[in-house]
Amino acid sequence: MNKGNCVLVIGSTSMPIDRSVHTMLTESGCLVWRRHFAEIEELYQLADLYVFPVVDKLGSIELPLSIMEAMACNLPVISTKFGALPRILKEDEEEGLIYVNEIDEIPSRTEQIKNSELRIRTRERVMQYSWESVTQSLTGCLCRLVGEQER
Repeated sequence: MNKGNCVLVIGSTSMPIDRSVHTMLTESGCLVWRRHFAEIEELYQLADLYVFPVVDKLGSIELPLSIMEAMACNLPVISTKFGALPRILKEDEEEGLIYVNEIDEIPSRTEQIKNSELRIRTRERVMQYSWESVTQSLTGCLCRLVGEQER
């Protein structure tokens, strides 16, 4: 913890733990929870913002699901320009999606969000990727392919 911030890191259970990273995080005051959460949205709802500081190309899938989940919970997001993110989700600081060029920018950007009165609208940005929206889109494509009326 620093400056009144509590950092919670939810670690993967499907990948081996890197002990040096775990030690560095815990010694820095971060809470590190490494287990499956069936209701992960409850953790997002406890947060003030979501930070995705990944720079290693092997650190996540091309479009990190955790960012989509955080945005679906209407959290402001600070992220590196990782993978497909900048192509799929355009930065909009006024609505709560901020990209950083260097991870050293994260603390100042965090303070900027904490001290602003932004109208966070990240949920609206990802609704087109909800299961319902994607299913409707695919159903429409399939109906057109077989020449049926869309429902």
